[in-house]
Amino acid sequence: GYHLPLIGGHVSGTGLYSGPLFVWIMALPSALVNGNPLGIAAFVSGLGVITTAVIYWVGSEFFEKRTGLIAAAVAATSFLLVIYDRKYWNASPIPLLSLLTLLCLQKISQGKRSFVYPLAVILAVAFHAHMTSAVLLVFIAVGWWLLKLPVKKREFMVGLALFLLLQMPLLVFEMRHNFLNTRAAVSFLSTDEAGTSLATAVKDVSLLAANTAGRLLYAPLKLDIAKELTLCSQYAGLRFTPPLWAVILGLTALVFVVRNRKSIGSRLLLLLLAINMVGLIWYRMRAGPGNWYPGQLSEYFFFPSFPVFLLGFASLTNRLIGRLGSRAGIAWLALAILLLVNAAAVVTATHSDGFAGKNATVKSVIKLLAGQPFTLAVTSSDPCRIYGYRYLFSVYRREPVASYLDGQFGWLYDRRLPEEKPTKRVTIVTNPESIEIKVYDFGINVRK
Repeated sequence: GYHLPLIGGHVSGTGLYSGPLFVWIMALPSALVNGNPLGIAAFVSGLGVITTAVIYWVGSEFFEKRTGLIAAAVAATSFLLVIYDRKYWNASPIPLLSLLTLLCLQKISQGKRSFVYPLAVILAVAFHAHMTSAVLLVFIAVGWWLLKLPVKKREFMVGLALFLLLQMPLLVFEMRHNFLNTRAAVSFLSTDEAGTSLATAVKDVSLLAANTAGRLLYAPLKLDIAKELTLCSQYAGLRFTPPLWAVILGLTALVFVVRNRKSIGSRLLLLLLAINMVGLIWYRMRAGPGNWYPGQLSEYFFFPSFPVFLLGFASLTNRLIGRLGSRAGIAWLALAILLLVNAAAVVTATHSDGFAGKNATVKSVIKLLAGQPFTLAVTSSDPCRIYGYRYLFSVYRREPVASYLDGQFGWLYDRRLPEEKPTKRVTIVTNPESIEIKVYDFGINVRK
């Protein structure tokens, strides 16, 4: 674009901005597909495939190959994990980076000290990608101390220097913008206004963890992805609630991890989940109503622990298969049925507010305008359905002079807003049944 960004996404409600590494990394695949959302979605879906393979790798390293295979099979068919893998946003790589962090820590504990260097890069990318990466940073600090890792001072200092070097863009941003992030962090941490009480925070986070574990393990057929992914408070009550048996199964898997904490694999998983839980309880207490999404909308805060839920379930299943001996076929049959039901949920899911309708609408607007400069507004009786249009005008190189999203996302545009005087006003009216285009002269209705 017209400038090199030194920050990434805004950390909602805190005034903080993450670093630019994820933005820079995504510039390459975005350029290869000319910014087309389908190409970018294919790229992050590819990351999801890699995540599945790494789950197998970690499961095999932490436990045994059969555990890794079960974990990978569950991950590949988990509706919740699959739809998040298909969604491009700055939180997309966190489950993968969490797995790689676990793997590096385990390798270092085995004396393979060279893994310090990739670990530093992984943590830097995670730190720049999404705020949930704070869980990984604390996890590494605590895990390093508890495991007393056999790392020499020189290796530690080089790894630390590498991590800090990758923070230079943020430092330059701070110096150019009067330490905006630093002041926002001090303000957020020092405010006396608590989000909620400790008891309420523990209840909310525990319920969120239980339902997330259940949603990872089971999903019903014919779900609407718009209702399951959109971070819009009006949709908070529309996400499916897992049945009690799925919640119990997920929690049993976590209990199994706790009971088998003598193995280093189980200890690392347990530590990661505990830090995730404690961190979320603290954040729930600190965050105001606008910083904590209601219901299951906040489940992505558990992205660092998604591997814990899946590996815990796989480990439990593997132990059960081993204990059943000649009757293990029953467990394999139950697992196969679960995988098939979940795969069916993925295949039968639809999207009521997806790309196809928006893409066709934007192309129609561009054809109607025939090159005339315009302003853009999108309205709907459903406040959750107004997004996803402005960007497509950028993809097709016909950007509006001004739009309804400039105040929210203007700083992310890769080209400055056109300086032409608009001759047309475009309003897109989105409804569950249809999308309507209205084109006006200033003061005269020209065409519907």
